[in-house]
Amino acid sequence: MIGMNSSNRQGLPVMKNNLEKLKHLFWDYEWNSVIENLNSHFVIARVLELGDKEEFKILRSVVKDESIINFLKSEKAQRLLSKQSLNFWKTYYGIEK
Repeated sequence: MIGMNSSNRQGLPVMKNNLEKLKHLFWDYEWNSVIENLNSHFVIARVLELGDKEEFKILRSVVKDESIINFLKSEKAQRLLSKQSLNFWKTYYGIEK
């Protein structure tokens, strides 16, 4: 399969296992709904606000940086992220404040 390393021939189970590491961030939502909406502003915001470095890497493995950047530039980011988080992530991605 394209993009799979030699130790992972099946891909999907490994990706699903990685996504499971995000589950605790969405304790208050139906997990299947989260999985179906990984590109949503809400999911991106929750991981950026509450996730750690590894969880951010997992998000980036399933959501394009372009989607994250577009979210950070949106008005929703101002509502869904703390001011500190929004400033941090805008700096991280080189977005002018």
